[in-house]
Formats: sequence, structure tokens, C-alpha cells
Amino acid sequence: MASGIKYTSLDRYVESYCQYIIRQAKHRLSKKDVTGTLSSSLGFEIKKDKNKWTLEFSGVKYADFVNKGVQGTKGTRTYIDIEGNRKRSPYKFKTGKENAPPPSKLRDWAKARGLKGRDKLGRFITDEAFGFALSRGIQKAGTPAASFYTQPISYSFNVFKQKIQEHIKIDIENYIKEIKFD
Repeated sequence: MASGIKYTSLDRYVESYCQYIIRQAKHRLSKKDVTGTLSSSLGFEIKKDKNKWTLEFSGVKYADFVNKGVQGTKGTRTYIDIEGNRKRSPYKFKTGKENAPPPSKLRDWAKARGLKGRDKLGRFITDEAFGFALSRGIQKAGTPAASFYTQPISYSFNVFKQKIQEHIKIDIENYIKEIKFD
């Protein structure tokens, strides 16, 4: 970017775009995130170098697993990337009970949602047995992708590129107006 030009309009627009992506991501997670931990951890950082700006979206450690999904031992999972293409998840559960999701966490998740498991005869099973069954089911089938970051970005990226050009134009026009000729 040219030196001396203050990109105030562009700064405001990029900041508002990042806030928009965060709002959209939280909306997409509203039914999936029971505790709100993932939603409240979402954030962004704008890194500015001399000729390049980088937008980095962040979240808790497991955010990328939720965003891209995890393939199971018996099935595949896909997600939507920032170009809008469907891709296979890079994450996969391995076989063996030590590689399954923790049953205790799934038990707590089911309790928070008021879910109770039943056996083949329709009788209620213990919460521990239900957590174990959920764990095994998730390990086999995987977890679907929420695409909470990538989908809003892919939907809005073309408009984002156009708006960036408009805001750079505004900033250049403002810079030219400020030039004083002696």
C-alpha cells in the first residue's frame, strides 16, 4: 500500500466485515454450542504488513474440528471451504476405545440437553451407558461440519473484494484532497 495514505475507510470496513463473520459464525453455532464456550471464544485479528493484510479468525482448541467436522471409522464427512467448494474433512477418528470421544463429556452433554438413552426394549439406560453408546456412535459415524467460519466467508467473499476496492478508492480520494500545493 502506498505510504502517506491513511486507510481509515478501509480499516473501518475490514473491521466491520470481521465482526460480521463472527456474528454469522455465532448464529450458525447457536443450536450446536450448548454451553456457549465455542461461541464466546470466537474472535479475529487483523495483521497489517507493508503490502499485505491478513485476517485471522480464532477460537478454542477444538474450533477447527467443529468447523471442518471429523470423519468416523465407517463414514466420511465433508465441509465447505472458503471458496465454497465441498472438501473432505482432514480429521478422522481412529479405531480403538482410547481414540473415541470421552464418554463422560458426552454424558454431560446429553444431560444438558435433557436426553435419556433407551435399550432395544425401550427401557431407560444409565447415563454412563448412554455416554458410552454416544461415544461409540460418534467414533463410527464422525461429526458433521458446522462450517461456521468458512461458509459465511465463502458466501460474502465476492462482495468483500468489491467493497475493499470501493474503500481504497475513498481513501485515495481523501488523500488527494489533503494534498496542498505551494
